[in-house]
Amino acid sequence: MGFIEAIKSFYSRYVDFQTRSSRSEYWWVALYQIIVAVVLMIPLFGAIGGLAMSGDLESNPTAIYGVFFGMAGLPILLFFLVNIIPGIALGVRRIHDFDKSGWLYLIVLLGGFIPIASIFISIGWLIVNFLRGTVGPNRFGEDPLDPISDTFS
Repeated sequence: MGFIEAIKSFYSRYVDFQTRSSRSEYWWVALYQIIVAVVLMIPLFGAIGGLAMSGDLESNPTAIYGVFFGMAGLPILLFFLVNIIPGIALGVRRIHDFDKSGWLYLIVLLGGFIPIASIFISIGWLIVNFLRGTVGPNRFGEDPLDPISDTFS
């Protein structure tokens, strides 16, 4: 799966919590989200820099909130809100690729709030996404890397 195909799949399967997703889909979407986040942060950092250079931060330290929640921070917030549900769905589909219940993704989501455990959970999630899923079909569907495996068998 290529970059464009992965992004199309990510958004077209917006609430698909039933099937499987490959490693390539996960990593292409991760790259896409990093690129968009960096591009959207450019105006935010420009606004913060302008605020710092003007000296307004010294007289009004809460002015930084106006930057984050104003026009410079709004695109990042909207991008996050649009991508949160498909991101969770993609994480669930990745776990389904290992023939495990998607409810395990709840550990990844909620584990981020536990101070020391979050480090180990994040490392574990990173390692899991480098591993290949179940070869062949499993209870969540066909193998995304070999979708026509049963055609000639």
